[in-house]
Amino acid sequence: MRRPHYLYHVTTPENAEKILRDGLKRIRDPWVYLSERPTSWWHPGLDVLRVRITGLKGDMTTFDRPGLDEIMYWGDINPERISRADGLIPRRYRQKLEREYRSTEDR
Repeated sequence: MRRPHYLYHVTTPENAEKILRDGLKRIRDPWVYLSERPTSWWHPGLDVLRVRITGLKGDMTTFDRPGLDEIMYWGDINPERISRADGLIPRRYRQKLEREYRSTEDR
């Protein structure tokens, strides 16, 4: 199986700025969360960050459950490996989720 060069992290805009400056740091858990697809955890109001994982030395753990795109990296990730990836959310997908999000707020 070919290992990807990039994984993704979805977070609030405020956290994204801090992560871009300081890196992706473990806080409560001994790992940080990543995903293979930028759309897996995204919803309106969140930012997507792309993380270059080539050459990372820490372990990664995944779950063998269909539909769960969650990867735990057991370590911190330097800011040099992280960039914005909001443009990777397809326009139609973004519009669809934004409509759904607005309709739930109207209830």
